[in-house]
Amino acid sequence: MIFDRVSGIPVLVSGLISITCWYYGNAPSGFANDGVMDHAVIPDVGHIPDPYVNEGGENPWQSPWDLPHC
Repeated sequence: MIFDRVSGIPVLVSGLISITCWYYGNAPSGFANDGVMDHAVIPDVGHIPDPYVNEGGENPWQSPWDLPHC
């Protein structure tokens, strides 16, 4: 689920997702939230609540991918 960067409307996606960075933010009401959002660029540009992203059970800055802060 990616929240579109312009409309904020959730878009269901599957398959590989490319994430470039993370930032502190909250998911819309009703979605899992840990105060971190991940910025996705593929297959759609938008934001994903971090609990929905598999980063090896770690926060983005601790994951094996060492994602930068946006």
